Amino acid sequence: MTLKTRNRLYLFFAIASAAALVLCGIIFTLAAISSNIVPPQDAVRTVKLFGGKNVFDQNFYAVITNIFLLTAYVPVVAFIVYQSFEKTQSLEVIYFAGFLMGVLAESLRIFVPVAGLWRGFSSLLLLSGQGVISGRILCSLSLLSAALFSENDQRKNIERNLIGIIVCSVFAGVIFPFDTSQTSSTCMVLWSFRPLLTTLRVLIFLATISVLIINGVSKGSREMFLMALGYALLFTGYTILCATDCFMLTGAGTALLAVGTSFYLKSTHRIYMWH
Repeated sequence: MTLKTRNRLYLFFAIASAAALVLCGIIFTLAAISSNIVPPQDAVRTVKLFGGKNVFDQNFYAVITNIFLLTAYVPVVAFIVYQSFEKTQSLEVIYFAGFLMGVLAESLRIFVPVAGLWRGFSSLLLLSGQGVISGRILCSLSLLSAALFSENDQRKNIERNLIGIIVCSVFAGVIFPFDTSQTSSTCMVLWSFRPLLTTLRVLIFLATISVLIINGVSKGSREMFLMALGYALLFTGYTILCATDCFMLTGAGTALLAVGTSFYLKSTHRIYMWH
């Protein structure tokens, strides 16, 4: 992939994701005006701290805020990457586009409360769940690939690697079993084997940090350690915004995602500026 092609794809993706944000906003606003927003009833709280009391109370609007924050994050960061890395031959930012695609999939959760979609089985409800799970797997695999395949000798494999992780993520999301009779408090149809998926994502998270630290030690690069820190912060913030249903954790997740993204991208940029 040439630098010119990558920049064009990033610009196109930034514009397309901005359009997706606007579309989600229009759909939700029109549904709200017509009183067609129905929060899930008897929803399962998959994450509950301190008994869900006081500042950790469940709040439907915190969930909606999280969805829109994640959806808005994608075009904003895509435009930043496009401008900051326009002349930088960084393989990491190509895989980072996969991460952004995965984050954008969270926007599908906005359809669950529209017209009470959660109240019965429908193809759209199932598609929403499959898309979100595919996106979460893609986020994990994309950043792991960025750590594993960032050397110049991997440049010729970049398209194959990226397409491979996208296909694997979509396939995993499609075959993953769902319980469409239950909905989580985060506007997500519940999936089976939740501990298995959580364990898998934690293992990928730890593997990614380990690879970045090992690379930092072997190359004597301080920036690699900062990149590992940035990755840990941004992925933790992203995970919190995906899983939480209270405003207290919304604030924490947003701060971690913003700071982590800044650390990760700035460290990546400095590494290539010194090459």
